[in-house]
Amino acid sequence: YPCAVIGVPKSIDNDILVIDRTFGFDTACEEAVKAINAAYVESSSAFRGIGLVKLMGRQSGFIAVQSSLASGEVDVCLIPEVSFDLEGKHGLLKYIESTVERKGNCVIVVAEGAFQDMLARGMSDETQKDASGNPILEDVGRYLRDRIKNYFNGQQRRKVDLKYIDPTYMIRAVQTSTSDKIYCWLLASGAVHAAFAGFTGVTVGVVNTHAAYFPIDLIVSTARTVDTRGKLWQRLLSATNQPSFTLPEKAKQTKESNGQPKKKAP
Repeated sequence: YPCAVIGVPKSIDNDILVIDRTFGFDTACEEAVKAINAAYVESSSAFRGIGLVKLMGRQSGFIAVQSSLASGEVDVCLIPEVSFDLEGKHGLLKYIESTVERKGNCVIVVAEGAFQDMLARGMSDETQKDASGNPILEDVGRYLRDRIKNYFNGQQRRKVDLKYIDPTYMIRAVQTSTSDKIYCWLLASGAVHAAFAGFTGVTVGVVNTHAAYFPIDLIVSTARTVDTRGKLWQRLLSATNQPSFTLPEKAKQTKESNGQPKKKAP
């Protein structure tokens, strides 16, 4: 029998091309803010406290960025789209130390896909995958937790009280928000209309508040990522005041590789 194949884009990370957002993203951000606020309370209530929160985001850091902006309590936000160094005077560890010295506490949010290029060094070239076909990532949250602890346990450094929070399964299992429930109904309705109209091999999505249909091959061709030169990321940098955690020469190379023109020598 003829069969119409209509897709409904499923990704809590909001990493689907073209469409405004994916269902579950708003719910994830609302719950992530609660985890961030808990980390802030823990860190600010302790002497030299550090709150470290790992959020979802395999290839895209939308949940980490959006939740950090909504919380307003984040000092550092780390996403897969932006590389960073741990060591050195421009590194993350040194900045955490200076933030704790200045404020008395520090809140860090890291997406699960961040720093994977460095964690994968020295490992097998064959990437292991889960049942869904996604690459199995190294646990960047636990890695950063251990590195931060070891850094502050070193000689001539004052110790810190670090709290690590991983709310992944709490976020996945929570009841969806009102906006996501209505959004899912809209997507389901659009999928049914597409099938009755005779479409197949398409997925439904909302673009500029209007339901639209796109070829499935187009939607899954690559992941949507945070534009590090766009307004969202610039708002985040303005809110956290975090610097670039790389050497100036490396940061310059990154900008040039992202398409920014080289400055001419005088």
